[in-house]
Amino acid sequence: MLYHDLSHGYQYSFRSDLFRGLRFFLEDIQYCVIEENVSFVTEEFVQVFKGYLQGSTLFMKWERMGLELDCFVLQQLLREKEVSLRKRSATLKHKNYFYTLLRDLGLQEELPTDFLYLKKRLLELEVMKKQVANKKCSSLVSARQLTVLKRAWEKTFGRTLVISRDITQGEVDELFFRIHKKQCKVTREQRVCSF
Repeated sequence: MLYHDLSHGYQYSFRSDLFRGLRFFLEDIQYCVIEENVSFVTEEFVQVFKGYLQGSTLFMKWERMGLELDCFVLQQLLREKEVSLRKRSATLKHKNYFYTLLRDLGLQEELPTDFLYLKKRLLELEVMKKQVANKKCSSLVSARQLTVLKRAWEKTFGRTLVISRDITQGEVDELFFRIHKKQCKVTREQRVCSF
């Protein structure tokens, strides 16, 4: 049975499952095939997507019904959906998140009008932000910060802190957090004892 042999209700249901599968597939491949205003629906893409779809649970009920995926029809349906996806307007949440990521990274660029490209760009900016955060955590610490850390540690715990020369900022932050927790605990105990 082919797509055109289905009733209108079944065709609608199939298109719904197909487009849900497309969304999952694009998310899984992190929108790597998306370029601004360039169609991603090629013969190669359709072949790969067909294999993905046949291996997914979305297609199982259609397989049981005996539906065969024709690459030509699949390509037509995907082209129609691609046009509507690209024209889709970004929500306020998307816009705010995009501009927040740009601000955090110190970048300036226009909001893409192509919705699929916007989704790809959001993923790229998220990765860049994580890389910057990881780089910050792995950066070395200043001598002044180490001195303050050692004094605070000795004052709080009553013993000298021995640290390596290549301690990272993330490790220093963790030690300062432990000092803060201990100071809060001591303050609570003092309040209880005073009553």
